[in-house]
Amino acid sequence: MKKVRDGYRINKEDKAVKALQESVRQVRGIDLPLVGKKLVTDAGIFVKEMNIPTVCYGPDQSKAHGEVEYVKTSELENTIKVYLQFIHEYLGIKNSNISYR
Repeated sequence: MKKVRDGYRINKEDKAVKALQESVRQVRGIDLPLVGKKLVTDAGIFVKEMNIPTVCYGPDQSKAHGEVEYVKTSELENTIKVYLQFIHEYLGIKNSNISYR
């Protein structure tokens, strides 16, 4: 393995972190742990070079980048719901009337 990009950090009190946590809580009914992941994304570029607070969130990655690679449709649907709720949370939009169940 070869390192291709540096990691990054974001303050756990950042508005984007709080919005993502609340979105996951509302959509999936779980508390999102504040942890890092070993992934290659463009997030570090946004944070380090453009000073844009950035969070990463996506569907279950347990079957990603393997010999047999797939994501369940239900995981994609839940991820979309989290993204939509994140927009509402981050922008402070109330009464979104989004149904998650």
